[in-house]
Amino acid sequence: MSDPSDITKPASNRIRLDYLDGIRAICALAVLAGHMGDGNFYNSNHKAPPLLQYFVRYSVYDRLAVALFIVLSGYCLMLPLARSGTNQVQGGILTFMKRRARRILPPYYAAIVFSFFCAYFSPSSYKHAIMHSLYNWGFAAHLLLIHNLRSVWEFQIDGPLWSVATEWDIYWLFVFILLPILRKSNITITIISGLVIGLIPHFFFHKWLDAVAPWYLGIFAMGMGAALMSFSQDKRFQLLRERVRWKEIAGALFVSILLLIVFKPAALVAYPLYLLEPYWGISCACMLVYCTKIVQHKSLVPATNLVRVLEWPPLVKIGLFSYSLYLTHAPVIAVIHGYVVNLKLEPNLATVYYWSLSIPICILLAWVFHIGFERPFMNQYQHKRTDTL
Repeated sequence: MSDPSDITKPASNRIRLDYLDGIRAICALAVLAGHMGDGNFYNSNHKAPPLLQYFVRYSVYDRLAVALFIVLSGYCLMLPLARSGTNQVQGGILTFMKRRARRILPPYYAAIVFSFFCAYFSPSSYKHAIMHSLYNWGFAAHLLLIHNLRSVWEFQIDGPLWSVATEWDIYWLFVFILLPILRKSNITITIISGLVIGLIPHFFFHKWLDAVAPWYLGIFAMGMGAALMSFSQDKRFQLLRERVRWKEIAGALFVSILLLIVFKPAALVAYPLYLLEPYWGISCACMLVYCTKIVQHKSLVPATNLVRVLEWPPLVKIGLFSYSLYLTHAPVIAVIHGYVVNLKLEPNLATVYYWSLSIPICILLAWVFHIGFERPFMNQYQHKRTDTL
């Protein structure tokens, strides 16, 4: 959801933020692992096999990876504005939306077709669920990107597609609400406004849209703030960029979130996502500012372990097609799961078989999907680095 191809500091001194692709890869793999670790995915009594019971306890937090994707989106879409010192999208709103549509919609629609293709070969109930979308307007809602507005449609064809619709909505709100607020006030007011607008459905419309996280608008604005903090030439941002200890803040927030998750009361199924995800978004935004600062000064200061890990070439390679992996993994694991269940193996053996098959197959098919349906719609810079979920 961005265009971070070549990022400048200034234009004559180009730097590459390869770590962004490393983050995308980790997020996509975390979502894949979370969906594979869903306890309901293994047997009819909704209990995961012993080998996975501990993992399943925390698989619900794969949603944090989606929230990080949204922070990245806000960060990357704000980069050209932060560099140029303007809060106007280049070429106007219509041109901006055309660029966004070209980047995310062709793979999105291809993923819908791919889901029906997988359903044809699936021996599981997935086939029945996806075919039902043809009769209750779910398929039409997906084509119009409004399937995130009704719970009966949200996860009907390919579960992760709900976030594409949510992000498509955010694009419009970015140009019509967030940027006008930013032009008239500051980034703090913009972030607060995004969170308030995003929480209206929860508090005033009986938690409507909670499943598709309208508060992501505020998290997206946090990414915008991280971009301004990293690249704005405004003296206030320059001062904060140099003096604030971003590493320590991001680390403290991350550790606090980890402790909250590990020591969560057993009676509490999960923390309210409308509180947890914005808190997580602040940590992610601070991390982006810190990592970018390290890359900007890499010639003077050696890269830290975090940046080295995020710039690990295999991660960066997967990050290039992370959008395709995100779009295609759910129908693939549904098909593989159906066949593994039919083998009637002992639960732990079935789990090993299921995971050892699913991960490489999902990555391989995502790469093929990327070559056929994503890369042709990327610009010359994006061929070398991705810019979406």
